[in-house]
Amino acid sequence: LQRWPDFVARLRFVSANASTLQVASLVRGIGFENSGGQERLRTGWGLSMTGKLKINECNDIRMGVAGGRGIGSYLTGLAGNLSAAGPDVDGFRTLDAIGAFGALHHRWTKRWQSNVYYGYSDVESTPLMPLTAGDAVHNGGINLIWSPRPGFGIGLEYDYGERQVRDGTSGENHRVQFAIEFGP
Repeated sequence: LQRWPDFVARLRFVSANASTLQVASLVRGIGFENSGGQERLRTGWGLSMTGKLKINECNDIRMGVAGGRGIGSYLTGLAGNLSAAGPDVDGFRTLDAIGAFGALHHRWTKRWQSNVYYGYSDVESTPLMPLTAGDAVHNGGINLIWSPRPGFGIGLEYDYGERQVRDGTSGENHRVQFAIEFGP
């Protein structure tokens, strides 16, 4: 259940060379209704810091970290994996979660660019959660993007992911994606 909207605050700083630093916060309501019609509500919260460090005209490094309680569904790889709240002895509780990422962006020419990236997300669980509830996710990849004009681009990406669940088992995923972007 969500009885009130998410509240988000953000501060963003931009330097003269286009490097950036952003700090943000989130407060959200989260809950459920049991079989007897009784509602259980909790408050979730999160903090994040992201940045882009411009190295030169062709390269920049992008990085970030986010953490909090009851925000797991907002972290990459954890959405839909019982990652915001879980059943507990008193009904349910919000779960601690943390995630971080790093990426290198390189502009080969005016029309060609690519990214290499890695991210990690981790969420706690309760003893009453299913053994298949998400625990940790690793994700990394590389892409190549061709943009012959503004508002149009074609990209090819390889992505590797590994997901571990509460009982300690894990699985891998290899994915190749093709995308076309149209815009103004």
